[in-house]
Amino acid sequence: MKVKYAERTDRGMEAGPTVVRKREASFREPSFDHQYREEGRRQLEEHLEDLKNRLEQQGNILARKADIGELSRYRTLISEILCEVVGNAYAFQKENAFDKRGRHFVYATVRKIDEKLEELGREILRENRDEIEILAKIDDIRGLLLDILS
Repeated sequence: MKVKYAERTDRGMEAGPTVVRKREASFREPSFDHQYREEGRRQLEEHLEDLKNRLEQQGNILARKADIGELSRYRTLISEILCEVVGNAYAFQKENAFDKRGRHFVYATVRKIDEKLEELGREILRENRDEIEILAKIDDIRGLLLDILS
């Protein structure tokens, strides 16, 4: 606390010391909304890390045992990871507008919300590119078989 000595003579006040307090930058606790978002983000990162580990384990199992059941589990994990990443890394916003002539326009905006989440999705896709290509070929073959059988 700083003490500033000043002469005060206006309005009948006696001369004496005046105490000047400096405002310190007070520490504000994070709001509930902020804490809630941070906790949700932390849980999402843990969930994605768990999915990534499960995907890696399933890839190893698939490499040892090429079974249609194991392939299906691997494919399910990939689609689950992609849904989480796309659902949480981007926000879609639609805005309606009219021009001077009264014509209606719809503007759609896709915003990146979480750069780290997008990077994690790219990394997972990069690491599993070969397996994903195999899955795509198997899907093509399955589609051809269904066309032949129907």
